[in-house]
Amino acid sequence: MKSRIATASIGIPILAGVIFVGGIWFSISVLLLAVIGTLELNKLLNNIGLKTSKVMFLISVCSIVILSHFLTIEKYDEYHLLTLIIVLVTIPLVWQIQRFKSGTSIVDWVATYFMVICFGGGLAHGILLINLDNGVYLACWLVSVVMASDMAAFFVGRRFGKHKLAPNISPMKTVEGAIAGVVGAILISLAIYYIFTKLEIMDLNFSIITAVIGGLLVGSIGIIGDLGESKLKRMAGVKDAGTVFPGHGGVLDRLDSVLFNLPIAYYGVVWIS
Repeated sequence: MKSRIATASIGIPILAGVIFVGGIWFSISVLLLAVIGTLELNKLLNNIGLKTSKVMFLISVCSIVILSHFLTIEKYDEYHLLTLIIVLVTIPLVWQIQRFKSGTSIVDWVATYFMVICFGGGLAHGILLINLDNGVYLACWLVSVVMASDMAAFFVGRRFGKHKLAPNISPMKTVEGAIAGVVGAILISLAIYYIFTKLEIMDLNFSIITAVIGGLLVGSIGIIGDLGESKLKRMAGVKDAGTVFPGHGGVLDRLDSVLFNLPIAYYGVVWIS
């Protein structure tokens, strides 16, 4: 517990600083997480028995993340579609060549490409999100809601949890903890909505209903992402995906609750706007 608190006390200010600085430094930070997370994910897949190419895995994920940065620069607007098509077509073709050279099966290729889309695509939407109007505040909202949900689920589940949520996947997670996580997400979402409204920070068409639905979605999807990563770790026979963050595990362990929420938040805001 002490290592978790120490890591959080250092990591949270750094995270807040990177979000508020934004721009190229935020993209570089995301790219660093992409590299470390890809290595962790590749190791998990190898432990499960899938033969994946570490080099191609890194190239694919990093290409998607780097592309997302340039998609936010206005002078490249006219090249968006062309660049996206080139990346999405080139990576599978090169990977197929690599697949034939290394002798991996189509199952290995499909599973790995799916992971690239989920992991690389999820991180890319973090860059797209923060570059929206009021993107910094949207990113703060999302991170705060995810953290509140995780903390509520952890402490309530540890103190009052009696009914196992998914014992075959993650024995420590309970129904009570999951409910607390969703409720905590909604409450923090409402609190941030109230603060933003009072300070007139955001000019989006947000309402109290939007805040409730947003908290509900983030809390629920965070649980699904957490269980999904837990399933991968169980299949790979490891407790944590990595050791980058003492007391918290690796990059995947920290991003499991937020990864799938990034596209949801981005497209939700775009739709509302």
